[in-house]
Amino acid sequence: MADNFSEAMRKSIDYQKHIKPILERVLKGGLITVEGNTTDETAKLLDTLGGIDLWMVDRVRGIRGVASRIQYDCNYQTFTIRAERESGAKTEFEKRKFAIDNDYLYPIITYQAYFNGQYSELGIAYTKDIIDYIEKGYAYKKKTKDDQKGQAWFWVVKWHNFKALGYKFVKEPMAIAMTA
Repeated sequence: MADNFSEAMRKSIDYQKHIKPILERVLKGGLITVEGNTTDETAKLLDTLGGIDLWMVDRVRGIRGVASRIQYDCNYQTFTIRAERESGAKTEFEKRKFAIDNDYLYPIITYQAYFNGQYSELGIAYTKDIIDYIEKGYAYKKKTKDDQKGQAWFWVVKWHNFKALGYKFVKEPMAIAMTA
C-alpha cells in the first residue's frame, strides 16, 4: 500500500511541476484533475467508465476530456493502451473503441509522459487517431513482464511512425530534475 501511495504522490508532483504547464500551453486551456478523486461520484465515473483523467477547460471554446499515462525509467517514445487483461476484464482499448463508435463520452486527447532524466518527453495526440492507428494494423502488442501481477497485453503505438503516417502529434521535451 505504501508503494502505491508513494508512486501516486510522485506522479502527482511530476504532473503538477512538469506536465501540466506543457499541456496547458499546447492545449491552450486550464486543467482540472479527475483521476483519483474517490469522493465525488461523477469524477469516479468519468475516470472509470469514460477514461477521463483530466478536464481541459477553455472558457471560450469549451471542455475536453484528457487521458493520462506517466511512466518512469525508459523513454519508449510510444503511446500504449491496454489491449487484453489476463482477468478478461474490459480494457481501455475496448472502452475507447466502443465510446467512439457509439457516441459515448471518452477522452478526446491522450498524452503519455516518460520521465527518464535528460530524455524526459511528453507525447500528445487525439485518442480517436490512436484507436484508428491500432485498427489499421500499424500497432503491435506487447505483454507485461512475467513477474508482474495481473498479466496484460498492450497495443504499442510508436510516436515516429504515428507522425510519419500523418496523424496529428505533438512531442515536447521536459527538462527536469527527477523527484525523489
